[in-house]
Amino acid sequence: MAALLPLGCGGEEAWDQGELGSLEQAYKHGPPAGAPPYDYFLTSYGGSGDPAANGTPACGGKKVDGTWYYATGAYSYGCNTRLQLRANGKCVVVAVVDNGPAGWVETKAQAKCGGTGYIIDASPLVSKYLYGTSSAGWSDCLAIQVTPVAPETAPGPQPCEAGGQSGPAPEPPPPPTHTGFIGDPCGSDDECSTGLCLTEHDFGFPGGMCSQECTHVCPDHPGKPTTFCVHVPWDQRGFCHSRRDETIHPTNPACQAGDPAACGCREGYRSMDLSRFDEPSYFRPTCVPEGHNYSPFSNRSSGSALDDSAGGGGNGVLGGCSVAGASGGSPALLLLLMLGLLARRRR
Repeated sequence: MAALLPLGCGGEEAWDQGELGSLEQAYKHGPPAGAPPYDYFLTSYGGSGDPAANGTPACGGKKVDGTWYYATGAYSYGCNTRLQLRANGKCVVVAVVDNGPAGWVETKAQAKCGGTGYIIDASPLVSKYLYGTSSAGWSDCLAIQVTPVAPETAPGPQPCEAGGQSGPAPEPPPPPTHTGFIGDPCGSDDECSTGLCLTEHDFGFPGGMCSQECTHVCPDHPGKPTTFCVHVPWDQRGFCHSRRDETIHPTNPACQAGDPAACGCREGYRSMDLSRFDEPSYFRPTCVPEGHNYSPFSNRSSGSALDDSAGGGGNGVLGGCSVAGASGGSPALLLLLMLGLLARRRR
């Protein structure tokens, strides 16, 4: 028998099923364990410019010239087996007519791509249909799912069938909507138009909250609460929150139960009068999770909501210290307190 070729196998003498045992050393594995579909990676061989195109495949028959739907896998599945290859919601059936690829190729694929590294080497028509490229190598890590199908199945593109059985394959999940705006609930970054979800699991925000990093101001959106850039307890950076808005969030159960700080915020959130991230004397009522301690950045230790007309000019409490407005108190004391806040923000 002629020497084995590493990829594609054109030019080798044909062999029958009785010779398969002698190929184990070169091709290493038989059929994958468990039930299909099996995870493989796709490579291509044959066709224009490939010397294999001039040869006859190991199972005999037509040349692997890139003009029809063929594949390797004879040692694992047997000559003339039909395999369904699936990727990107598309399926194509191939005829198994060749041996290969060599074990060293799959070893390299496993190291780079993960999994078993198993490879199906197929006609360029296959990679073109599934991935839009006629040249696929092991280092491209083009994942496919492989399922044996009935031997009479015609090679070529076919409607996908679940597990090689009759009936349509399950529909893929819908794409993410990316519609959540700052303050909206979310379960992952994909659900936020801002690209950031402060999840309940990772950050302790009930129901998750869409946000984005900020240094001064945050964007607003029609029909959504006004936003505000504030300090957060776990980070030195500023993050966007929504401000209290009783017209958009009028039915918070805690508010209805008599907690005024919950009014105007989502369930699980309450309003605190917080300072802007880079402007510690400028305050606005902002919705924060009940479980987080934002009080170092609030001018009210109780966390109760303030009227929206209250800005940074009135009397209040900064970090537990009384500060007089323009009509009283020492300007030097006010300056020292503000410098102290700035120093705390930078630590």
